[in-house]
Amino acid sequence: MSNPDQLAALAQRVATHVRNQIPRSSNRYHDPKSGATDWLHAQEDIEYTDFLLTISRIKSQGADTDKVTKKNFFCMFTQKAAKVASVSELKDAVLGFLRKGQVDGHPVDLGYKPGKDAEKGYRDAEKEYSKKFGAALADYLNAEGFRKAGAKFTAEEVMFRVRMELLGHDRSEKVGAGEKAVIKALNVQPLPLPLSYLGSSAKNAFKFGIGNCEECGCAAFAMLLTLSTDDGKPITNIDEANRVPIELLYASVKSDPNKDPDSHFFVLLNRCSARDVQEDFSRWIDDPTVIACDPWIIDGGVGGKVTSTSKGIQELRAYLKPDQKTLKVRRTGFLGNHDGLKDHPGFHLPPVSV
Repeated sequence: MSNPDQLAALAQRVATHVRNQIPRSSNRYHDPKSGATDWLHAQEDIEYTDFLLTISRIKSQGADTDKVTKKNFFCMFTQKAAKVASVSELKDAVLGFLRKGQVDGHPVDLGYKPGKDAEKGYRDAEKEYSKKFGAALADYLNAEGFRKAGAKFTAEEVMFRVRMELLGHDRSEKVGAGEKAVIKALNVQPLPLPLSYLGSSAKNAFKFGIGNCEECGCAAFAMLLTLSTDDGKPITNIDEANRVPIELLYASVKSDPNKDPDSHFFVLLNRCSARDVQEDFSRWIDDPTVIACDPWIIDGGVGGKVTSTSKGIQELRAYLKPDQKTLKVRRTGFLGNHDGLKDHPGFHLPPVSV
């Protein structure tokens, strides 16, 4: 399947499916009047939702169970009494708060999302709940004896500190020997997002319906990597010359010199070049055979030729056009070739209705 029109249709199907399965995001709102995405430029803008999606993907069974992965890792920032706490102890404490903690005198609402007609506005109402949640979490961890460098947690930084502590360990895995062949074939440097992390992030985002651009990108990449034919057979018999490369891209754009860069994840298909993705930008951004798949943009996700005039593609192009940008490939592979990623029911596209 190297036909650009077929790839564009596939990218749109994947993007739409991912957005339908992952409707909730902490840094994206869709403006129904303009039909465009309201980019919030900071993942922590609605930090509560960002925190929940982190908890849902840290290789535990999720926030609604007692089962937590036990590892012999130790926290860099968190101490319990006089000794350093393990990551598993921190996970236990956080999940304990989600089960037993209270915000404003009520149990933690894991599904909190105000309606569009909320009195203070859709975004402001969720921001307010986010602040109350942070204060309650800080109080809970402090009462349990947890400390950051010997000091108590504060409401302003507790969610960020916990998220970075837990994610740091899952992202630190090494690239496996089985993945080196793909890296060599596509002439790229070792990639910083381990395949196991990518797969776990995608599965949990589907399970909990929560994800920012990174989780949506991981889910789209996983679906494309494990793509099967309509009869359920994996696409593994494509000869090497006709394989379709797929890339999970990370973009960092400095749109305001006085603020931190805005970051974004999306997927490219069919960028047939051995050149670095940033060095090659001026070529592939105007190549009608290159396909973009971005579930995070617009309510239905965006997929199609990167030169398309659709609103969603034009939004992505406008975001990528500034000179002060950094583009990096976070994961790469070939369409339908698995490359070591375990299959999962959530990665399968639903059949096209007739």
